[in-house]
Amino acid sequence: NGRIIETHHVAPAGEHGDSGANGKALADGFFEVNFKPRNARYIRLVALSEINGQGWASIAELEVVGHKGLNLSREKWRAIYVDSQETKSRYSTAPEGVFDDDPSTWWHTKWIGGITPYPHEIQIDLGSEQRIQGLRYLPAVINNDNGMIRDYALYASNDPTKWCKPVAQVVLVSRIRI
Repeated sequence: NGRIIETHHVAPAGEHGDSGANGKALADGFFEVNFKPRNARYIRLVALSEINGQGWASIAELEVVGHKGLNLSREKWRAIYVDSQETKSRYSTAPEGVFDDDPSTWWHTKWIGGITPYPHEIQIDLGSEQRIQGLRYLPAVINNDNGMIRDYALYASNDPTKWCKPVAQVVLVSRIRI
């Protein structure tokens, strides 16, 4: 698409250390973060910046890692809050796109008629209290890696009105896709 690599941050492997709180690229396009196991019914992913320094955020799919590293069923999940959503696009950008098993649908924050400033967040009800230990994030496949989350904070709780310290934070994605 004509972009010059020197104008974008492309992190060498290990630049941000080996902390489980930093996203690790998986072979299937997902990025994974791990944290100390805990029980929670609700998760809150707060995007603090975008890989290209733009003001929007997008997510194609989210998976929550449970016991023995297996993904939790998303059958009873529901989005309970997003700070921003694009509603005037021809694309499906609803928050439910992050757990519909269809990477061609995604949640995307507002971009038509103005950009809602950071931070951006999505809160999800997992349907019941679960033992969780990680998150897998699939960025939306959009030109220029539009909306790919760089810095983030992830919260877990049994009460969606009380969020304590993040269970994981720092860098979710540290390099653009080429």
